Amino acid sequence: MVNPEGYEELRLKYPQFKEEVMKNGAPGCAGGDISTNGVNLGHNWDFEWNYPVISQEDFSDPCSPAYRGSEPFSEPETRALRDLILKYTPKSVLILHSRHTSQESRLIVPFMFHKSTFLKSESTPKNAKLKLLSDKDIDTYSLITDSMQSLFDGEFKDSAYSVGTSWETIGKTISGSDLDWIFDNTGAFSLVLQIGTSKDESYWPSQKDVPKLIKKHVNPIMEFIHQSATLPKKTTSKTANSALLKHFSWIPLYLGVALFIVISSVLVTSWCLGYDKVWARFKTWAKRVERQLHNRRKQYIGLRRANGAGSSSPANRNQDVGLLPTRSSNANANAAAGSSTDGGIGSSSSRVSISTDDELELMEDLVHDEDDDDEGVGFSYRA
Repeated sequence: MVNPEGYEELRLKYPQFKEEVMKNGAPGCAGGDISTNGVNLGHNWDFEWNYPVISQEDFSDPCSPAYRGSEPFSEPETRALRDLILKYTPKSVLILHSRHTSQESRLIVPFMFHKSTFLKSESTPKNAKLKLLSDKDIDTYSLITDSMQSLFDGEFKDSAYSVGTSWETIGKTISGSDLDWIFDNTGAFSLVLQIGTSKDESYWPSQKDVPKLIKKHVNPIMEFIHQSATLPKKTTSKTANSALLKHFSWIPLYLGVALFIVISSVLVTSWCLGYDKVWARFKTWAKRVERQLHNRRKQYIGLRRANGAGSSSPANRNQDVGLLPTRSSNANANAAAGSSTDGGIGSSSSRVSISTDDELELMEDLVHDEDDDDEGVGFSYRA
């Protein structure tokens, strides 16, 4: 028992609060009393102590039953247990809690801080489940819990434990738990055994019920001790301060900061290099590309019309392949056409004449290019 003197004080002096007290009673809640003061010692350990939990309880409120304290190991009780465990480095640890119900007792395995899973089922392959334990450690925990379950016989054959992580058995997550800290920092295979107590929804069973409550758990606990002698070493990698899962809740913030850094870097670099109109340059370039593609398409359509629909021979088709004009090719074509007319040399049937509309389009394009260059933000295409 972590706090025996507190237990006695509560039992003798404050029996009216005995069902409400979940903490050690240390001052901290403004205007609080024995029922609201203190720290929940099960949430005061230095493992994912401030990890966002999935629970209806507030772990940061000093008046909440789930209050985790001002910092990890802020309470003398948790520091004393920590030092004891580090001194003797046990191979296994069984943490006993009581439940204020007569429902089935629970065996809880690591990890409690996250929605990880431990249970196996045929419908969900093991490798598809979110698990933080290694496969070897899952097999070890399965061996321990199965052997403990097998000892419920006779009058207790219907008293088997429900087994799983905190999320699987309780439906919530717990940060700063003793279970997670012990397993992660010492390698000891730790379990939480939550013992169902009485039918009247009480943490304090009557004295006549205590022997029966203890009796049905004696053999499973002895089996746990027996298994401890042959347990292998933990293979799950150390999770504290290194698990990627602990950062998942901060992903939106990380993405926002990363985007801000990238945009700031681009703008600062552009300014330092003198590109003070980066966005204007980009828009000008995009418009120019769009105009060029539009003009190419119109020129191609015009050339097909000029060639006529009768160019079906292989020779004419071969000529058409090279008839996608550029500005320079248009100019050369016009020059060739002019020399043929003036000097009477060559055949006009093998040349392409550019219509007046196409000439106006090309001249308009050149005028736009000159306008963009005069703005000082365009890209010049003149050689």
